Amino acid sequence: MIPWDIPTSDEELPRLTHIYRNQHFLVWLAAMDLESKDIYILRTVEWKKLIEISVDPKRQRGRRSKLISDPSPEQPMICDENLPIPTCALYPPT
Repeated sequence: MIPWDIPTSDEELPRLTHIYRNQHFLVWLAAMDLESKDIYILRTVEWKKLIEISVDPKRQRGRRSKLISDPSPEQPMICDENLPIPTCALYPPT
């Protein structure tokens, strides 16, 4: 099942046939000094996930998509050097 809207033409026919995502994630293990509010990065971890999906728009909704890529993610890797945490990552999403 594809959780987002399917692009359509003027005739309201679905036209999405392929999805390819190469996603990259960074996660930080950090400690905070509660008095000074300083944040100390202990480790930076990264991992990637490749997702490739074939879509047959002629099939019934819920049965249109098929995973092509390997479903198991790559193993996370600890970075040799810690990367800074972006300020936006320190606050909850809006």
